[in-house]
Amino acid sequence: MATKRTLSQVSPSASASAQLSKKPEMEGNSATVKQIQEMMTEMREMKEDILRGQSIAVTSICEEFKSILQDETGKLKSEIDGELTEIRTSLSTVSDMSENNKLLLDALTQRIAFLEEGNDVLKKCQIDSENQNKLSNLVLLGVPETVKDEDLKDYFLQTVCREKLNLTKDILIKRIHRVGVKGDMKVRNVVVKFLCFPDCELVWNNQRMLKGSKLFLDEHFAIEVQMQRKLLLPFLMAARKRGEKCFLQGGTLVISGRRYSTSTMDLQSLQLRYEDNLRASSQHETADNHGNTVLGFYGKGSMLSNFAPVEFEVNGQKFQSVEQFYSYKKCELNNRRDLAFRVMKADQPLQTTIIPKN
Repeated sequence: MATKRTLSQVSPSASASAQLSKKPEMEGNSATVKQIQEMMTEMREMKEDILRGQSIAVTSICEEFKSILQDETGKLKSEIDGELTEIRTSLSTVSDMSENNKLLLDALTQRIAFLEEGNDVLKKCQIDSENQNKLSNLVLLGVPETVKDEDLKDYFLQTVCREKLNLTKDILIKRIHRVGVKGDMKVRNVVVKFLCFPDCELVWNNQRMLKGSKLFLDEHFAIEVQMQRKLLLPFLMAARKRGEKCFLQGGTLVISGRRYSTSTMDLQSLQLRYEDNLRASSQHETADNHGNTVLGFYGKGSMLSNFAPVEFEVNGQKFQSVEQFYSYKKCELNNRRDLAFRVMKADQPLQTTIIPKN
């Protein structure tokens, strides 16, 4: 019966031969590992060289980019500095021009004020001269249009002087004529120019004898004075209703010894025109025949009045009353900038009404 041999039973010679056969194989593996290590070392060195080269290239690129950026920044800064210098120069020039324009504007404003003052003086001299020339004139109102122009002299001497005024003195007339355009619905006034002033004064002093008739006598003034008297007439009527002594003298109104004019009329004087209406109404409210409440269109206390003090703005221009706005637009439509300027400087609405009529 065959028996199994154990490792201990193997001969020493067989074990030694086996070890000798494995020794070359181990030496071959060791050489391979060494080659691999060398290759890895070379690869590390190559990697370091590559990284070192990349770092140098990146550094070079950054330095080049930095240099270009500095150059462009320097150019841009130079351009900006040049533009800023030009802007500063322009601003300095504009400032000098603005200062010069301001001086020129001030000089022109003073010149305009001087010319306006001179124009007002010349206008006043012209009005005074015209009034002086019309000193021997009277205006006859209410003469029917049926009276022909060639019959006006006889009508005045016979009907007015002899029949109405009971004058026996022969009145000498230099010229008599109607004023206004024929054909309208209104009866035209008749201007009578006397040959001598005493005859004119005689007729004027007896004018009260025309009371009750349809004829009226009035003094003849320049158109500017006539407009002033027309504006002052409501104040005259209001003062008479108050029982005050008052009369018109030229372009002024005298009330209880105090003289008023359209250029010096204040708000307290304006109250004269509306005082009776304000007293008769309550808060400007009245009742018509049907019992309906009516808000009166009058009085500086009524917001419906053009004279009411109310500040508003139109196209950047501020106005103190509706009347000032109307007067300003009238001057603007007629290309009268000088009058429009005076309207805006006026203190009272009544003044703004008169200025466009000059």
